Amino acid sequence: MQRRDKLDIMKDILSLCLGHDMKKTQITYKSNLNFQKASEFVKWLKFHDLVQEGKKGVYKTTPAGETLLHKLEKLTALSSESEKK
Repeated sequence: MQRRDKLDIMKDILSLCLGHDMKKTQITYKSNLNFQKASEFVKWLKFHDLVQEGKKGVYKTTPAGETLLHKLEKLTALSSESEKK
């Protein structure tokens, strides 16, 4: 099993929070991280206005986060294409 890098983890969290209200516990389980690591990533994403915290501790991807997510997905697709060659 290959380890994920930070960009993959950020992409996972941004996609989880896109269009869904996600609590930190849900992010932890669905992104397959421990609570401490998930908290660090959410804190970083929140600091950079890529996710926002709403009422009752739910997180959503911001428009800036959505833009970053699409760019990361495009980068991942290009990377996997070049690995196939």
